[in-house]
Amino acid sequence: MVSAYNLLVNTVARKNNRRGFYIGIDDNNLVIVDDNYLVNCLAEDNGRNGFIIDGGNDNKIINSAVIDSCRDGIEIKERNDNSLINNYVADNGNPVTCGAFSQTYKPWFYAGIDITDGAEENIVINNKTSGNIGCYEEDCDPDPPIERNLLDENVDEDGNCDYANRWKNNRVDGERAEPECVAAF
Repeated sequence: MVSAYNLLVNTVARKNNRRGFYIGIDDNNLVIVDDNYLVNCLAEDNGRNGFIIDGGNDNKIINSAVIDSCRDGIEIKERNDNSLINNYVADNGNPVTCGAFSQTYKPWFYAGIDITDGAEENIVINNKTSGNIGCYEEDCDPDPPIERNLLDENVDEDGNCDYANRWKNNRVDGERAEPECVAAF
């Protein structure tokens, strides 16, 4: 989506070479991409992210699912005031899916839900995650896989979460969980 005020309901994005759903702008487009809604959508077996918000603010992904993406399940990339509510995010960071699309597999960048450094005042509520693969270091070995389900890259000078985003009632494998707090490198 490269425009504002769109509503996608009951939509499936499956087996795309790159992303399932992309909210963003291209380099030559000055269109504001605020206030988009994705409701009851499914992103499955996509070559990069299932959902990515890479442009605009006040976008919402609600009651949707993302499964078996090569990279992050849902990524909010340096954008503010977006909401992720009641989503199911499982088995992303999948090297098999990456190989099917000839994509580079770099697990240290991946998580089920990833809010990148500089993205603030986003709301992440009541999401369920499981089996998403990622790790902390560039030279990590993804075998065996390391689960990384909830990730917030916004940290203070001491490496602690700076609470720039609001995380509430999210679950990993059925248990309530707070996001991992990792500085981008």
